[in-house]
Amino acid sequence: MPDGRTPVVVSAETPQLLTEEAAAVRSYLTAHPDAGIGRIADTLLRTRTVRPYRAVITASGPEDLLAALDALVSNEPDPNLIRADGPATARRFGFVFPGQGSQHPGMGTLFYEHSAAYRNKVDECAATLSDELSSPEPRRYLLGDETRADDIGVLQPALFMHTVGLAAMWLAAGVRPSVAVGHSQGELAAAAICGYATLRDAVVATKVRADFIAEHAPLGYTMAVLGIDTAECESLIAHDIGWLKLSVINSPHIVAVSGIRSDVLRLIETVRGTGRFATEIRVPYPAHTDVVAPYRQPLAATVRDVLYERTFAESDIPLFAATIGDRIPQGLPQAEFWFLNLRNRVRFDRATVAAAGEADFFIELADNPMLSLAVQENLSVAQSSAALVATSRREATDLSAFTRNLLTVAVHDLGFRWETLSVTTGRTESAVLRDFPKRGPVTTESTEDIPTWVVPAT
Repeated sequence: MPDGRTPVVVSAETPQLLTEEAAAVRSYLTAHPDAGIGRIADTLLRTRTVRPYRAVITASGPEDLLAALDALVSNEPDPNLIRADGPATARRFGFVFPGQGSQHPGMGTLFYEHSAAYRNKVDECAATLSDELSSPEPRRYLLGDETRADDIGVLQPALFMHTVGLAAMWLAAGVRPSVAVGHSQGELAAAAICGYATLRDAVVATKVRADFIAEHAPLGYTMAVLGIDTAECESLIAHDIGWLKLSVINSPHIVAVSGIRSDVLRLIETVRGTGRFATEIRVPYPAHTDVVAPYRQPLAATVRDVLYERTFAESDIPLFAATIGDRIPQGLPQAEFWFLNLRNRVRFDRATVAAAGEADFFIELADNPMLSLAVQENLSVAQSSAALVATSRREATDLSAFTRNLLTVAVHDLGFRWETLSVTTGRTESAVLRDFPKRGPVTTESTEDIPTWVVPAT
């Protein structure tokens, strides 16, 4: 697994049979303590079809495995046990691409060090920026360099690289989106992952647009996320003498305001004074307001000049953009859209509700998830029972959070490709425990093109 632990998959056709299967594995391990959890895990995957009622145990040793099997038999929780409340079903996944606000120096260090999929994607983006623009590497920001932490020309490309890197981790694990939802800058990464734009065009457009903003947009602004509804936000703005604009509607009770920083800070204190959530997001230019409207032609021209493809390509993955609150039409001019993405009010609420009919399991591509509450509220509006997980969490020191989220997907998705969890480099007859209980026929189909989690020899 990504975190180095061994996944042990137990499944059955009914909850009762799942309990009996867990008990059988527990009895075998008790009688054969030297069998090795790797061989037990591989034998289970090779000799059993993974059934709808399923559980996965992430074990680092036999003690972990025995304790989790005990919990599964007794229907109790265990920190190493992941199971679904009901049978797995065929799932349609929605990738959620967040915008600016979740970034921080060093946000990619963990993933760059431990995930080849993430590292390769980030390196590909860095090489493109170096070859095409001879730009300073935003990769340094990803890995912890704080010297240019407030430089838009660094942090926005870094956030793009981070997001496509996290998406690459899910894709490498066999989890592919049926639909995507983009929030503000996250739509650039979404366009690349969903095939609306090439990775090259998307990362270069991100960089040249960020550089244009840094050079031309007025500064002294900021944004605030507020836990209030649109009507109350507009009322507060109407009664405030400062320069404030409602710029983001994430969900019915989560909005954001752009404005002069002193005015925004005053509004934050007003909202906090009523006991509601309010916090600043440092965006130093007047994002998602008409103040940037005069830059339409020069900004679009700047982006257009570096694109290989002028329009969005055809894709079989619908991309719902908060820029327009709906699906992006294929064939739309890219440069003009990336200007609208900067100017338009963000309607993440509408985009998520529109996408709710296309997916029943959403994944936020963030190590510091900030959109989860908004997604949940929007799914409620859409009367959707879709599930939601993040990719990791900011305080994570290893890949265990990602592993757990991946396995949460696995126990819910009937079509999950369990071969990606193989603990060996190939399927060989010798790996099977011959005296394992209820052993079924060994599958022999080729897995040459199927990715596996392999722990390299040291």
